[in-house]
Amino acid sequence: MKTKNILLSMVVLAGSLSWGGASASSSHAEMRAYYVDPGSSVYQSGKIIAIDVAKMKVYKSIDYPEYRNLSGINKAGETKNLYVSDYLNRSAGYLPASDHKQNSIQIMDARSVSFKGSIELPESPAISPMAYNTHNKYVLVAAKNKAISSIIDPSTNKVLASTAGSTGAITHRADNHYHPVLEMEIDDGFEAVDYRYYSDGLETVDHGDYSDGSLFDLQNGPSSGAPFWFTRDTFAVIDRKRHSISLYKMKQKAKSNGRGVKTSVEFLSKVKTPTPVHSFVNIRDNSKGTGTYYAVAEGLPKDNIPPMLLEITINGGNKIHIKRTQSLPGDPKNMESSYYADVHPDGKHIYIGSSTKSTKGANVGYMHVINRDNMKIVSTIKTGFGSARTTFIPKRGLAIVTNTKDSFVTVIDTKTHKKIKDVDVTSRVTNKGEGKILQSVTTFVDSDQEYFYSSAAYFVNYNGHAEGRPINSIFYKLNLKDLEIHNKLPLEEHIYELEGVFAPISPVISHTMKGEISVALKPIKRTTGDRSSAFVGGSNTIGAPTKMIWGVGVFTRFAVELKDKDGKPHKVHLVANLRIDGKRCWGMKIPINSAITCANKPKNKLANKLHIAFDSTLNKDLVKNFAGTRLMGNFSLKRSQWKNAGHALSSEMHEFAVDWIVPAKIVNYPMNGDISVGIKPIKRTTGHKSSAFVGGFNTIGVPTKMVWASSAVSTKFSVILHVHDKHNSAAYKVHLVADITSKLGCGRMIINSAATCSKRYEEPYNGLDISFDKALNKSLPSGITLKGHFSLKRLQWPHMNTTNLEMHNFEVNWKVPPH
Repeated sequence: MKTKNILLSMVVLAGSLSWGGASASSSHAEMRAYYVDPGSSVYQSGKIIAIDVAKMKVYKSIDYPEYRNLSGINKAGETKNLYVSDYLNRSAGYLPASDHKQNSIQIMDARSVSFKGSIELPESPAISPMAYNTHNKYVLVAAKNKAISSIIDPSTNKVLASTAGSTGAITHRADNHYHPVLEMEIDDGFEAVDYRYYSDGLETVDHGDYSDGSLFDLQNGPSSGAPFWFTRDTFAVIDRKRHSISLYKMKQKAKSNGRGVKTSVEFLSKVKTPTPVHSFVNIRDNSKGTGTYYAVAEGLPKDNIPPMLLEITINGGNKIHIKRTQSLPGDPKNMESSYYADVHPDGKHIYIGSSTKSTKGANVGYMHVINRDNMKIVSTIKTGFGSARTTFIPKRGLAIVTNTKDSFVTVIDTKTHKKIKDVDVTSRVTNKGEGKILQSVTTFVDSDQEYFYSSAAYFVNYNGHAEGRPINSIFYKLNLKDLEIHNKLPLEEHIYELEGVFAPISPVISHTMKGEISVALKPIKRTTGDRSSAFVGGSNTIGAPTKMIWGVGVFTRFAVELKDKDGKPHKVHLVANLRIDGKRCWGMKIPINSAITCANKPKNKLANKLHIAFDSTLNKDLVKNFAGTRLMGNFSLKRSQWKNAGHALSSEMHEFAVDWIVPAKIVNYPMNGDISVGIKPIKRTTGHKSSAFVGGFNTIGVPTKMVWASSAVSTKFSVILHVHDKHNSAAYKVHLVADITSKLGCGRMIINSAATCSKRYEEPYNGLDISFDKALNKSLPSGITLKGHFSLKRLQWPHMNTTNLEMHNFEVNWKVPPH
């Protein structure tokens, strides 16, 4: 296989379907590491630990219910939540009556490190890790006790579909739990076998604590291997017990009632594997019309089968095959299972670890480098026992191997595939060599690739500790320049045994949106040579762009789902753009995902305004059928820096709380000077015919409530307008004076007065006059051109009934006259 021409597409897809680089934070962001301490028994409950990475301090630690065992923590897609995997502790001897969700994922708010609910799964508790797909925004979760997977929408925390019911043979019993029937292949046919009564050990026995390193052993470990997305809608279900990988497809279609979509999964094909498979390599190659993927087969010592790397293909007929294999060298009977493999930054080589229990002397580990073109081992590097994950540092040409059952990490030169040195990370460990997990496979490298972070065992009965408590682990920081430990954070908790996650806590900038909105933008922290930033879709943004671009355009259209008072969802269309204010590029409008700058020299001008409005054209059916309806909801947009969108220090989240009344009518006017507008009678919903105007967008000092009075003649208010001149980018407060009039000659009235003209049949006022206040505008520079817009809202007296709302928009292009 030739790899030269496929690397770009391969790497892009790899980043899109995995956890790596999926989240970011900003200049005020805080990178945190989240770990779980599983606890040892009913007498020692588990814990969740959040560490501030920059400060090397524990941010927060919380206890976990003693009747549940922890098994890992993951990010919940691009939301601000984390998913905590757990399962019932059978040895606890009791279960609170309030906790009926035995097979569930706990939802944790990452910012506050507090629980906010749970997701009940169809069949079995979840394992860790989970798999996120940035194309469809869904999380794939594999089960612990059965070889099934579920698809979760992290924006709603709902299970969309599960392979548990993919055959359609689901029964529903009195205990209110699902009981799937899986088709098991027998000879050339299929036989329906009920999981619950099948006696081959398909449902894993719960043995409680897995901290001895046997989390993935075949006897006691999970039935499922790590979940994996092949494409935006196909995924793998790894059955460790039956040595197979099944290919499934996610399908979605509109519901019959027109509200949302229905998600289902379809079984496509299956392939038998030589041994249990633990996980796939995070690489996807679709360059030749078929998918090529790589998986780690754990090995079977009792059957004299070594661990191996599997090359797996999926053809155009959705058939999954094992194309080639490469066994790892060593005596299979003395080899430990292999669990992980990682792709080299060149896309051509794969690093996969192996370990051997020595009959004489110390146990040993190796890292094998396999060339994807010929599936041959090109280098074998001596590492440490439990040789597992490889973290690549491309900028420095380094790789760091986590030796999970040894006291050191191994640093490798990725150009020569040779070892540079071993770095001790678990000094004072007393039970080294006993086969226990001593290092975490959860690692992190800062964006400048200066430091490597992880955790390891540190078993010490340290009586000199302030509280006389033992130090059981450390969170450490390794300097990538001198390859020495830079700092250590000693911890009482055991944080190295189970998988954790590093997650940036982005600053959240909140906005209230009752109509059009303009948001001032400050420059985002620079982490590359580019200063520019742009927005991509966040939560509840339908059709918003997902990638930043460097290009011009006018606007971006997307939709959000808002709900009325009865909870009925409505699709509402928005139109948005970024604006650049500055000399030659004054008022330039570009799509929200464009990071382009204004080209005026010497300093390029950045986009400094985000403008979002309700799309009057696409919302016309909404206006026609639901005029006056109050719609509420939330959406978010994520702002990142060009062109390093995945950078952990170059992002911020903008959240919008929408409270919008669907207008009955939108009227637009150009305003180049004083203006007189004819207004027609508004629809009557009460006994009164009268109506009046109150403030809208960009109206400073306009009354917000209607009155029934005629004591005033006019209404004075202000708007903010901007200079339209290549040498000036200032904003000015412009003063206006307005009133409403009647063609019968009745006196002028303040615009919020609903009083009628009494000359004939209580005729309502039918004219709106707005003029520029000459006296108050004397301070404005003569001759400059000011642009902008404002709006007034027209309502009916006396209840300001929203079913007859009108929005009057004024687009201003006014040249200040000489004084």
